[in-house]
Amino acid sequence: MPAWSASRPPTAAPDETPLGDAEFAGLLDRLGPFERHPLLAVACSGGPDSLALTWLAVRWARARGGDVVA
Repeated sequence: MPAWSASRPPTAAPDETPLGDAEFAGLLDRLGPFERHPLLAVACSGGPDSLALTWLAVRWARARGGDVVA
């Protein structure tokens, strides 16, 4: 099994730096291909993890002319 897959998401050790735009894009590239102007649906509970995911997803989608529905 690869180091990362949809069934086993990556985990970060407490001493690692936060996930940035480039790393997030690299992870999504493994799941693609995506349409030219992607529209993503993101479940957001309001907790810090889901807010961070939503923020990264919005930045990723808008950089590609798309958007996010949360």
